Amino acid sequence: MKRIGNMVVLTILLLALTACGKSMADRWQEQYDLGQKYLLEEDYEAAIVAFTAAIEIDPNEAAAYVGRGDAYILSGETEENLTLALVDYEAVLSLYNEALVSGEDGISEEMSEALVQAYLGMADVYIAMGDYEAAEAILQQGLEATGDDQRILEKIASFTESDVDATNNGQYASENGEDTLQFMSRGGYVDFDELEGWKQSLVEALFEVVQDLDDEAIQKTAEIFIAEMDYDTSTYWSTIWKNYKVECNIRREEDDGDPNNIYHFEIRPQNGIGYYIHAEHVLLIDISKVTDDSWWDYYYNTQITYGQCVDWQWNGEATSLETCESLWHTVDGTTDESITSITETGMVQDNYRDGNWTRSYYRWSNWNGSVTENNWTSSKTFSNGILVEEDGEVVEENDYAYYTYNGASSENKLESIIW
Repeated sequence: MKRIGNMVVLTILLLALTACGKSMADRWQEQYDLGQKYLLEEDYEAAIVAFTAAIEIDPNEAAAYVGRGDAYILSGETEENLTLALVDYEAVLSLYNEALVSGEDGISEEMSEALVQAYLGMADVYIAMGDYEAAEAILQQGLEATGDDQRILEKIASFTESDVDATNNGQYASENGEDTLQFMSRGGYVDFDELEGWKQSLVEALFEVVQDLDDEAIQKTAEIFIAEMDYDTSTYWSTIWKNYKVECNIRREEDDGDPNNIYHFEIRPQNGIGYYIHAEHVLLIDISKVTDDSWWDYYYNTQITYGQCVDWQWNGEATSLETCESLWHTVDGTTDESITSITETGMVQDNYRDGNWTRSYYRWSNWNGSVTENNWTSSKTFSNGILVEEDGEVVEENDYAYYTYNGASSENKLESIIW
């Protein structure tokens, strides 16, 4: 209840801060885009706050309900989260039915897309609950409502009687492990053979280049396949490929005509070396379309984390390598060109940082012709993900937990990082 209360307060603050001087549509879009950004960054609590703010601004826009429902599921498949997600997806169906009854202006493309995503989301909720019959029933209902949408057809095709029977009587779990069964029951899971061709190729290609820890090769490889996506769209899926569990989350944006690609890719073996990539790449293409007072000519940020996995979980030594190259301009001629490199190394226990971690930092900067270089090292000590000491100084008690390659409130992502 405390968490929900905090989210309500944050939502009110967001609404107050964005209310001045903007139309309702602009304010809604701003909060919706913010929610999508947080989803991609895997900050699901912040995403819920942003989507809630969008719903408060315009409760008749279905897409925000879908986004919030997705965020609830991804923040951990607890009974409470699944129930809240189901309520949001059902709200989309209600809005669609109201639009049908009113008959005004027909059904928009946005509403049609939200309807498809709501049915798929509801199916994922029922799968997570272990109710495969309800999942298949809601998908059949979705087929009728959407005119045999291909994505719903594909989802139905993934259900076979043997799969459902094996799952229900525990045969699959006994053969492959309970963790694998839970992984396959997550929202967004797709059998590898049923992924679109470019997504299959992306998984195979990124796995090849990430082993070389080459950020430039990763960037070039990823963008070849991300070009298959339309601008201002996102995609998320998890799958099992060969002997690896895989999760991928991509958003392709367009800012003043320039591409901005943000993606996460994680691949873990049952036992062996796992890899995680987080990257954001911005490239200025057309200066004439820039409308802000400042802009990036380019911004390439790539984080590569690799380490030992045991029974699908991060366990053992891990290293995180982050590189960032950028060139920033303002209309008054100010420029900042920089290169940053960060290396972190330490131990992980059950997906959380534990014990001593060392961090080395290097930054080269050319600010309006003034070149500076800085480098330093630091150390942090963790206890089950909680930072307890930094550079020899005791850290004030907190509930922010660091997992292998990122961090979140200790409540936020516990279930989602267990594969």
